[in-house]
Amino acid sequence: MKPGAPDEERIAQLRRQITADLRSLRRTWGTRTQWTRRTADGWASQAARLRGLPTWAIGALAGLLAGVWSVLRRPRKVQ
Repeated sequence: MKPGAPDEERIAQLRRQITADLRSLRRTWGTRTQWTRRTADGWASQAARLRGLPTWAIGALAGLLAGVWSVLRRPRKVQ
């Protein structure tokens, strides 16, 4: 193929579009992650202050509840 063929132009155009999409997604994901982490930390610290419990204890309890919930949600095997 000759340089500058229609296929190569199309590939270059698609690369630019993909790069732009990935950049915008990276910005969106970064913002969403920071907001979620900040909110979760805020809730945990507020709950710890209200109850007088250490933050790690609240995290451990949340992990335990999540584990129990995931076990309860599993489909039961039919014999």
